[in-house]
Amino acid sequence: MATVAPITARAPANMHSWLQRAFAHLVPAHELLPAAPSIETTIVDLRLILRRIEHARREHKKWDARYLAQTVARAIIGPLDGFDLTGDIDRLRHGAAFALQPIAAITSPEQRGTVDVGAELEKAAEFVRAAIADAEAERHGAR
Repeated sequence: MATVAPITARAPANMHSWLQRAFAHLVPAHELLPAAPSIETTIVDLRLILRRIEHARREHKKWDARYLAQTVARAIIGPLDGFDLTGDIDRLRHGAAFALQPIAAITSPEQRGTVDVGAELEKAAEFVRAAIADAEAERHGAR
């Protein structure tokens, strides 16, 4: 009896999983389009990116040039470029990514000295804050 209990408890989930896999084989892949992210998901993602920018603003003086450039490129610019947004929110997202490009292009400590990292991070944070505000206004306007 102890062996049967775990199997029967998972039977509905296993059946659902099996049905999903069977259905996936029947429907052509080009008909399965990913759903557009909701405005709530966009706001959460933008807030996460703002946290990453704020962390970089606090800690960038401790980081060497290569680590700074790679972190900004992979943890901030990469996710920003992955967004599929519309209107002013997309324009602000693009502005934030553009403001961070000089930091991502740093290859040496000498080159780091020519870039005002703090100012560029602050500029990017302002763009992301504005994008969050626009997304929240859009969310409240949609209701």
